[in-house]
Amino acid sequence: MVSGSRFTIGRHSSCDLTIADGRLSREHIVIERTDAGYSAADMGSSNGTELNGAELIGREQLRNGDVLDLGGVRVNIQLESGLAAATPVMQEQNAVEPISGLAKGVAASEPNGLGFPMVYLLAAPILGLIVLAFAAGLFIVFSDNNGGNASAQNFEDPIDEDTPKRTNKKGQIDDEPPPASTNQATPATTPTGQNVRTPDNTAPAGSVAMVEQHASGFLRHIAENDPTAFLTADQAKRVDAKIKQLAGNSALAANIESARKNASQISSLAKAKGLAPGLVAVAAINKLGSSRGDALKTSQDMIEVLDKLETQIGSELSDEALLMIAAYEQGVAGDFLKMRNMLQNLSNEFSDSSRSIRTIWFLEQKGKISRPDYERALSFLAIGTIAQSPKDFGVNTEPLRF
Repeated sequence: MVSGSRFTIGRHSSCDLTIADGRLSREHIVIERTDAGYSAADMGSSNGTELNGAELIGREQLRNGDVLDLGGVRVNIQLESGLAAATPVMQEQNAVEPISGLAKGVAASEPNGLGFPMVYLLAAPILGLIVLAFAAGLFIVFSDNNGGNASAQNFEDPIDEDTPKRTNKKGQIDDEPPPASTNQATPATTPTGQNVRTPDNTAPAGSVAMVEQHASGFLRHIAENDPTAFLTADQAKRVDAKIKQLAGNSALAANIESARKNASQISSLAKAKGLAPGLVAVAAINKLGSSRGDALKTSQDMIEVLDKLETQIGSELSDEALLMIAAYEQGVAGDFLKMRNMLQNLSNEFSDSSRSIRTIWFLEQKGKISRPDYERALSFLAIGTIAQSPKDFGVNTEPLRF
């Protein structure tokens, strides 16, 4: 049963409907009852939401027959009026098309041979009912865990056997890469129209092209599922300038070496929280700054804050990992929702795609991020780039590998 006029769908257990599918963000979409009917809004998701094939920007009214695409998970919408029941009803329906002929929370007869139905009904006293019919093959198992939230388990998309399996933080298989993030290597332009360049594997040491190459490798290692992560030429120039500032720091080589010597323990610490070891290690090196220190101890001191930020912001895409680092001091202060809430508000304020908005580059361009937070994320990216091949950047130590 679902009560209230606000209904959220996502991977997080706090959602009204939890679907353990890596294509959905923790809080992906919200459906709300208004005076005019039902409306839907993307909640700053990584993979975005489409309504009838067009990107869902801001809040849009839902109409009978609409189709929502939640990062690849399709939802059919059917509105039925004239229901007097005050409490919404949730039932199951294993069908591709919406089910009609429902009245007062009583489902239509079960289709022959289809087994258990899966329909999500949102009822209101006057405005009626929304039926969410998910595409065939998505099986939702309802349980009383997490305060009665519906949770999706044992869902696996058909995949090519030659494709390496990836898992998300909850351990479910997540093999299909999300739609391209702001940093996508294949198109000629990014969603914001910036020219892009594929990193050159033969780029000379110390060049901007070398920065692009090693930064891209680092970004892919710190994200759960972002195999095409890269930097634009403009972003690489910013990182290159930061690298030139940091490379002369005598403590940097020692701190990278400290992380190398403790790579096994840092890796175990990170994986226990579902985080990429490279993210945790470089975050620790970045935290140490110009002081020589113990990368393992610093990682241990930071891990709980990073874990809570990852829950709210995510790390499926490299841009999200950078946002986590930018928000680190907010997390230290106990404000783990500040960055997430700001990103959600910006999705309503700007017409750019959610993937464009969820980057430190967009936030810096629009003046929505403080200089210290931006510089923290930029330094983190610069150190991660150096750590891929330190001697290419004049830092006398060996690469940091996990």
